[in-house]
Amino acid sequence: MSERFGPIDFDRFHTVELPERLAGDRGEAVRTAVRGLSPIAFRLEDGTAYTYAHGGGGLVVNPGDDSARTVVELRHADWCAFVWELRTSFALLYGGDVSIPRGGFGHLARWEPALRAAFDGQAVYDLDSPPPVLDADGAPLDLGRSFTLDDGDDELRDHLDRAGFVHLRGVFSAAEIAQLHTAVDAAVARARPDDNRSWWTTVEGRDVCNRVN
Repeated sequence: MSERFGPIDFDRFHTVELPERLAGDRGEAVRTAVRGLSPIAFRLEDGTAYTYAHGGGGLVVNPGDDSARTVVELRHADWCAFVWELRTSFALLYGGDVSIPRGGFGHLARWEPALRAAFDGQAVYDLDSPPPVLDADGAPLDLGRSFTLDDGDDELRDHLDRAGFVHLRGVFSAAEIAQLHTAVDAAVARARPDDNRSWWTTVEGRDVCNRVN
């Protein structure tokens, strides 16, 4: 925890802060996001828990976890990191910092967009009717465009803000890429399927390393 992303009072957050955040327009967006989701609870190591559910025309949060289909158990620091979005649900899973004593992880992943909307007002992306990505003039943004480091910072930033990514050409020289290839080839040559530091795939009956950490 840093000074900016400090600890959050678990009880006050659920009884005071979150209801305040859900007031107004944010609550309307969350109401749509939680429709059809089964109740989910977050439980700390000391047993304190709160259940999120769709009810009363929107998101309701109640103490305890008896009514939850899925219970997410984690340390207070990891819960704070999740609320601050320093850690996503998958980051907690891959780091071994969350357990699901009831239900399944997929339910937590399904809830996360609605939780982000509730926690900090993030828009829930509509896969069925995605909003258009437009440039500053209101025309469709060229998502296939690429840039170089010689392009202006404002232009790069504008594309990043609108598209969520920037494709930069020529960041590394050919010599630097060759060094990366050499380092990766050496790491793959040392890797073994049981080393817990590499990922393997079976291709035509052979175990093939496809990632090294």
